[in-house]
Amino acid sequence: MRSGREWFLALVLGVLVVIWGANLTRDAGPVTASPVDVREPPRYIVQEARWLRTDVDGAALYRVAAEQLAVYADDRVVIDAPTVDGLGAQDAWSLTAPRGDIAAGSRDMELSGGVDIAGQWGDGAALQARTEMLTVDVEERLLRTAEPVAITGPGRDLRSVGLRTDWEGESLRLLDQVRVTYDAR
Repeated sequence: MRSGREWFLALVLGVLVVIWGANLTRDAGPVTASPVDVREPPRYIVQEARWLRTDVDGAALYRVAAEQLAVYADDRVVIDAPTVDGLGAQDAWSLTAPRGDIAAGSRDMELSGGVDIAGQWGDGAALQARTEMLTVDVEERLLRTAEPVAITGPGRDLRSVGLRTDWEGESLRLLDQVRVTYDAR
């Protein structure tokens, strides 16, 4: 017959074997957490969005048509493939870009990824412009950029770094390093 001491040693030895076996079946590599996406998901997403942006009095500021519009908890808006028009009473400009962003707490829209601008010269001829980024400034009712801009139209080719124009299309100002080619044929 075995003594109490032998039973106790056998029990301890059995527990150690179980613990050792459990450790062998566990992954021997370092414990690492899987990557977690810390970006919050949007509160809501609208596919094939049509949006009318208004001022505080409810008057129309501009219209946006987009593949997708996502609104986040902090009221930030991300817009995929926006087309913006309806700027001002004249509806002088049509803007298209791969992306639009409205920061939380802002009313201005930042268009980016290559912005195409369509409008008219004062004589009614078509105007096309392209820049990498463009701000739709709601407070001052301006379109502005500090990026290089190329503007073309019949017999006209303008290049500059930076542009400011009012929503009505009455004033277009090229800011720096301006080059103009004009052929009045």
